Amino acid sequence: MKCPNCKNEIDNSSVFCEHCGARVKQNKIGLWITLSVFFVAIITAFIVTTILEQQRIKQHLESQLITERKAELLRQGYIDLGLPSGTVWKNANEGDDNILYTHDEAVSRFGNQLPTKQELEELKNKCTWTWTGNGYKVTGPSGNSIVLPAAGLRDGYGDVDYVGMGGIYWSSTPGGSDGAWTLEFDSIEVYDVSIYYRCCWLSVRLVQNL
Repeated sequence: MKCPNCKNEIDNSSVFCEHCGARVKQNKIGLWITLSVFFVAIITAFIVTTILEQQRIKQHLESQLITERKAELLRQGYIDLGLPSGTVWKNANEGDDNILYTHDEAVSRFGNQLPTKQELEELKNKCTWTWTGNGYKVTGPSGNSIVLPAAGLRDGYGDVDYVGMGGIYWSSTPGGSDGAWTLEFDSIEVYDVSIYYRCCWLSVRLVQNL
């Protein structure tokens, strides 16, 4: 900058002119701009750091809650198969292997603990199924497994059939006016999820979500 007295060039930080000794007035506007930019940068850095820390704390708490919920479900007899949806499956049929339910009974008693159509499809497609002689050992991506017994079915007339040869498991998802989606298997094949009459008595296996 120039000295306002002798007009010679002097350093921008000078208080006195090195040529004539006159006092040089500082550019207060420039100083305030510099200070403002400095303080804005500090405040911005503080805000960003605070937000990142809050996100880290939130993620930690969410992870802790999932861990605690998983531990509680394991105590209740659920198995984490490592499925992408986070669905965990009970390690036994409701009642026992020989207890069957109509769809209306199952929905009334177990509600949203019944698997959905999508959860049955995930179990079929994301797990390895091994016939045991009286059902299937179903092994998930985690290496954990459950066993689905071949408990058969009881039809609308009360006749029991298919025991030891196959099993059919209810979902909570209705299919048409008188049906619901089910997962069916026999010793030869695990079939695509399909609709079965709601008046039949089938097996029930419960699920929970993490």
